[in-house]
Amino acid sequence: MKTGTAQGKNKPKKEKTIKDWPSNSVELSGYAGSDPVFQKKDDNRIMARFTLGTHQLFRDNRGRWVRTTVWHTVVTWDRCARKTVEMVRRGSHVSLKGRLRSLQITSPDGENEIRVFITAFELTVNLAA
Repeated sequence: MKTGTAQGKNKPKKEKTIKDWPSNSVELSGYAGSDPVFQKKDDNRIMARFTLGTHQLFRDNRGRWVRTTVWHTVVTWDRCARKTVEMVRRGSHVSLKGRLRSLQITSPDGENEIRVFITAFELTVNLAA
């Protein structure tokens, strides 16, 4: 005769912590496609924007390796923006951490567009690359 409870029953449920929730987090490494553009906004915040190219390698349907470049718009704010303007130049190898943001705009021809960009909060420039 068996005593006790069946395995798995009466176990307390694991509570989710903040780190268990899905997060909006991006890490990229690539080459700057442009020098940063520096802007001072109306609310006295400083913004820098540049493009970052990352490479993707895959095999096509004939088995040949194909390398494509994906372009991303990167935005930094305040102190990080100042450092971005000082250190990033076209062709610089940049690694970053940030989050995805989207913005709905109306194009000149009246169409609504959604633009996706990366707001970086940590940026590293590899000067040796």
